[in-house]
Amino acid sequence: MSLGRFLALLAVLAGLLSACRQEPDPFPPLSETMESTHFQYHFAPGDAIDTSWQELYLQGLLERLEVSVSYRLQYHKYRNRAHLKALQGRDTNGFAEPGTPDFHTIWPIDNHECVHVVAVNAIGHPPALFNEGLAVSQHYQSLVYPHLPVWNGQPVGQVAKEWKEKGQIPAVAELLESTGFFSFDPDLTYPVAGAFVH
Repeated sequence: MSLGRFLALLAVLAGLLSACRQEPDPFPPLSETMESTHFQYHFAPGDAIDTSWQELYLQGLLERLEVSVSYRLQYHKYRNRAHLKALQGRDTNGFAEPGTPDFHTIWPIDNHECVHVVAVNAIGHPPALFNEGLAVSQHYQSLVYPHLPVWNGQPVGQVAKEWKEKGQIPAVAELLESTGFFSFDPDLTYPVAGAFVH
């Protein structure tokens, strides 16, 4: 075999090998599943969820709200915001599907979307001031009483107080309808609603 043919053959083989080698999918499907008492978890290979924390959180939430669930919550965990957007088309950290047991999140523990699923299935879909307020009022990291809700690591009461001192909290009438609520900065409305409900 001539050197030219040999080099051409090597080039073809290198091209074939390169085509066969695939980079890992940056947005893999949620093909892994796991169950606990109250949850079915859906996640990508190699991802993690703190299932023990989630079960303990839900048990406390059910006691505080004095409700029960006869279904498994469907916890869809994404690696990050880009992963969630690629698979769901929504640019967010998480969302619940109203009237279903399903919620989607980027967090290994979720104490916000979980509340939406339980509350909406138990009492219906209230306006955002109460729906988001209830979720934020139950948004804490510690499972030890007293439960102090936080927003971005700060107590919601403190965040609301700071907005009030700046004179930037809208009138309640402006927040009663969900469209009005969502027209304001969520870093204002969510903690204020959480403090209001708490």
